[in-house]
Amino acid sequence: LSPPPAARADGRPRRGRLSFNDERELAALPARIEELEAGIARIRARFADPALYRDAGEEARALRAELERLEADAAAAYLRWEDLEARA
Repeated sequence: LSPPPAARADGRPRRGRLSFNDERELAALPARIEELEAGIARIRARFADPALYRDAGEEARALRAELERLEADAAAAYLRWEDLEARA
């Protein structure tokens, strides 16, 4: 049996060109990650304000949910970036 075309004889994945869409996605990921990180920083700065907890408990809960979403999106973007870089 021969190895699949996407793998070398030693089993490591073959590096090749990315599709046009993957290249566009790879080029856009740094800006997307920067945007997500800025959102995370903005929410963390808001959490540093004691008035948030004193005056706006409901807003704090909404911010916590938004922070979790942004952190998950950022983690997924970093993983995707690593994947595309490895295949480039």
